[in-house]
Amino acid sequence: MPCAQQPVCFEMLHKNFNSCANGIKKIADYPFFFYICSLNYERGGRKPPFFIKGDERNKSFYYIMNETVIDQIRDKVTAILDGSALFLTDINIKPTNNVKVFVDGDSGVTIDAVARLNRALHKQIEEAGWFPEGDFSLEVSSPGVDKPLKFFRQYKKNIGRKVSVTLADNTTKTGILKDATEERLILEETVGKKKETVNTEIPFSEVIRTVVQVVF
Repeated sequence: MPCAQQPVCFEMLHKNFNSCANGIKKIADYPFFFYICSLNYERGGRKPPFFIKGDERNKSFYYIMNETVIDQIRDKVTAILDGSALFLTDINIKPTNNVKVFVDGDSGVTIDAVARLNRALHKQIEEAGWFPEGDFSLEVSSPGVDKPLKFFRQYKKNIGRKVSVTLADNTTKTGILKDATEERLILEETVGKKKETVNTEIPFSEVIRTVVQVVF
């Protein structure tokens, strides 16, 4: 629950984010900690960023700037990657100001491409002044095979690979991803004692998560 008495910085964050961010060097220097919730708070009609007041740390919350900076970094990454075969999949910011950017590519992600994006993005973040005294670190990488597929382009590039699909009813289907459209995917499963092969059409409306399975 957001605290009843919002800190003065709450309004400043929305009116002038940079002034607010530069005015607070370390949240931990204050007798009370203010956190930004990382989750939507729909019940009260307010979405992040908003502040929680308390005197103990909680992993469910991030320090100030998290959601607002993520939105602005997303815009910059999207602009940098415009017209390329790479696309953004996720951005995380840890309380230590460690910025992690994950990108994928229609034909994979090369080390050179990651390095170029890292250099360009690091410079733009520094120039934007979102982190007081430039106190941040940046990591750019591919999502890794253990991360769930989030975008249609990821499904298309992984056609022919073994995947595990968790459905809305909490059941899991494992098989070869044979095809994918924006509405559904087709999974080749091996079923029964005779290990017969069948193609199962699964609407994306029923898919909770899909993870590529590493086959050795």
